[in-house]
Amino acid sequence: IDIKNFEPEYLTPAGKVNAVNCITFLLDWKNKNITSEDIEKNIEKEFNKDPFNTVDMKKLWSFEELSDGTLTLTNYKGNEKDIFIPERIGKKTVTQLSDDLFGPKDKNGKNKSPERKAFLKEINSVSLSSEINRIGDFAFAWCENLTEISLPDSVVYLGESAFFNCISLESVRLSESL
Repeated sequence: IDIKNFEPEYLTPAGKVNAVNCITFLLDWKNKNITSEDIEKNIEKEFNKDPFNTVDMKKLWSFEELSDGTLTLTNYKGNEKDIFIPERIGKKTVTQLSDDLFGPKDKNGKNKSPERKAFLKEINSVSLSSEINRIGDFAFAWCENLTEISLPDSVVYLGESAFFNCISLESVRLSESL
């Protein structure tokens, strides 16, 4: 993008928000539609955004709504190795982890890609919110580097072989709330 009379101080705040906004700011600058007030409003909006908003959570998780209006997580799409299970997505509470959530198969029983299976083996730790009450069968199966998990006392169902082949698991912390 060739921009004449561009003032570089606009690039830093834009970059702090994210790359997409940065490009938007640059294009708006080129079209002479941006003001420093616009930049500040956009940054404030990002800062005050709900960390559990549905749009951002869909980038990290696949989920399904249950008959009681709560959610079950069905797939982790993120790339963090220390994972916190969200207490809610949007306005709906997350109460369950599906079968094979971090395991080698998807919710339909099909094998995940070799790259994804390799990544899931590298997960180090998982913290569950105090809303989780069910952990599905094989939910963490083959998470070979999982060394630590925090389970709230709200968990009333722990699925068959939920921690199958979690050969590095050293600590299962039980807590009232996280």
